[in-house]
Amino acid sequence: MSRLRYTALITVLVALSCSKENNLSINESVLRISPATQNQTKSLVDDTNIETKEIGIQITEPSGGDFYASNSEFGNIKLVKPVDQSWITEDGEGLKKDVVLTNDYAKIYAYYPFIPANVTGVGESAYMALDIPRQFTSGYVEDYLWGAQATTTPGGASSINATNSSVQLKLNHSLTLVAFIIYKDGYEGAGTITKMDLICKSGNIFRVNKESSNDLNMRLTNGEITGGDLISTITITDINSTILESDPGTNQDTLLKYSNIQTLLVPTSFPKKEDLEFSIEVDGNIYTVSLAGTDPMQLVEGNAYIIKAKLNPRMLNIVGVQDWSRVEYEVSSGYDDLWFGIPPVEIAGLLWAPVNMGYDPISNPYGLFYQWHRKYGQKSTCSKTAGPVTLAEGNSIQNSNTFYTISSTPYYWYAPPDDVWSTLPQYNPCPDGWRVPSNSEILALISAGSTWVNAGAGGMNDMAGRWFGGSHSTNHSGSVFIPASGRITPTGLFQAQGAYCMMWIADKVSGEYKNLLFTDASVASQSSYIGNGLSVRCVKDL
Repeated sequence: MSRLRYTALITVLVALSCSKENNLSINESVLRISPATQNQTKSLVDDTNIETKEIGIQITEPSGGDFYASNSEFGNIKLVKPVDQSWITEDGEGLKKDVVLTNDYAKIYAYYPFIPANVTGVGESAYMALDIPRQFTSGYVEDYLWGAQATTTPGGASSINATNSSVQLKLNHSLTLVAFIIYKDGYEGAGTITKMDLICKSGNIFRVNKESSNDLNMRLTNGEITGGDLISTITITDINSTILESDPGTNQDTLLKYSNIQTLLVPTSFPKKEDLEFSIEVDGNIYTVSLAGTDPMQLVEGNAYIIKAKLNPRMLNIVGVQDWSRVEYEVSSGYDDLWFGIPPVEIAGLLWAPVNMGYDPISNPYGLFYQWHRKYGQKSTCSKTAGPVTLAEGNSIQNSNTFYTISSTPYYWYAPPDDVWSTLPQYNPCPDGWRVPSNSEILALISAGSTWVNAGAGGMNDMAGRWFGGSHSTNHSGSVFIPASGRITPTGLFQAQGAYCMMWIADKVSGEYKNLLFTDASVASQSSYIGNGLSVRCVKDL
């Protein structure tokens, strides 16, 4: 959940004090640092707590082969923010030290946590030693971050020097966060969790410290982790957590607060989801449970995977798995948990999801809004950034809450656009086995008939919208409800919720991108700009 990287942003600002200004020539600038207030990331360090952290940076010449001006003092500089003050630069000994740029171009490398003794090398060849044992106490593993940037913004802009010294420096997470939420389902014990083993049944897959002469490292230039040993079991001890009394729901903005166990792992891939097994000690008893499914599973750096399980007197059962961007429930039979307990509907030989992607019955009943061919949808209140961008950038998890605005026709948020919305996991917004419907499938849905209802007049969650198929005009048996969710225009305006629906179609027809459009008076498949933010309703072949 892109490949789903989690980020914190730091803005390097130029701020010259009166005393300094008199001593600087016109081609010199002093760096001052403050945190950006961008999207919250989904790990232990993010924009909500970055101000309390100490961050290390190296400043090099543009190729990253030597320190800036060949001066070793530009290595292992500490960035800190004293209480009620702006961010400052220190020398690592606790003394404030200004960093001065000249007309020569620079590149900035960053790392967290600030442990200079663990950093070796310069720039492109620099790496940080990691500490991830094969057995550790709860909360032991650090949230390691890295950054490497030669331009004033993460996406490019100007090269860094005294003239262009206002730099948005992006920190990237190198590890994957896995969190466990366990709640009682008829279990009457105290529910004290003391220990957990993470087990890969198919072999050695977890990367940890090498037992002798540890060489587990993270490169500062790209976050790549190398070295160490590969093992099949990781053990977490001294957890001392109590399972929840009831199901905490599925709201991703709050779930991590309820987690009983959290750990950070080196990103890895499992040949099959069922290869991942958990052995958990609760009240002195061992419960063992595996994920379900034979499809592969990849733990992506910077993403959070939230595994929810319920404990009854006899067994522990995994209810579902969420990454931060979407719900991927692992249910071996039926669909009870996939769509908040609402069953899908069969219409014209196709299974239709009962709600839009991004649906939450309390906080987001209309679902999210997706630009065409994007895995991640946004709320109407999301952050907006001028596009176009690349397809890969738009599908990176670090940009999952960003809507890309386009100011002129043909309103392409990326170019050249594909002819079909890919079902590959990096592009498909739907759960495994589900996809965005084709134009012919939308036409079949329209042909099944529909009835408009006003807000409060019989739609799901009292929303205005249309019932399609089945008994759409009477008791809604065999019908699916699609709300009038509105849209986000390519320029970023939010329009017409409650008045009309625009819902994506996965294929290009006669040179045009299509969507389902309906109001209280009409229903049709019509052309659309791919820069629109529209609803997505998933389908599955029978």
